[in-house]
Amino acid sequence: MARKRGDTLEDANLNFLCPLRILHNQQGSATILLVLFLSSMLLLQLTGGMTFTSLAKKIPSNDSSKLQAKYLAEAGVWLTIEKWEELGEIAAGTHSYSLPNGVVETSIRATSPGVIELRSIGYVSPHFKDKLLAIYDLSAKKILDWNRQK
Repeated sequence: MARKRGDTLEDANLNFLCPLRILHNQQGSATILLVLFLSSMLLLQLTGGMTFTSLAKKIPSNDSSKLQAKYLAEAGVWLTIEKWEELGEIAAGTHSYSLPNGVVETSIRATSPGVIELRSIGYVSPHFKDKLLAIYDLSAKKILDWNRQK
């Protein structure tokens, strides 16, 4: 003869304890939900930290590139003056110099006898540039004016 569930005292006790078993299972699911919630919060913190770290690296890099563009523009002025003094004359127009940190374009224009206007633009990749205007007296061999341009 086959036994049916609930025939013995032990089965009767299990049926009586069934609500407690369900409560115990819900506590386990609450623990799992808590672990999942804490894991997702940790993941958000790590993602935010990585974003902050990448920005913290990018900002000084941008500042450095801007500064390099400024120095390239200044180097362009000095290279053009040096070339002028070496050759005695340079054709008016635009000249380009490729330097290790970027490219410089300079333009020369005579403003009056013995005075030239030098415009220099320093380019650093990807999109940084700095402009400079210098007025140079050829006979006195000195810069009369030096302006940053926007």
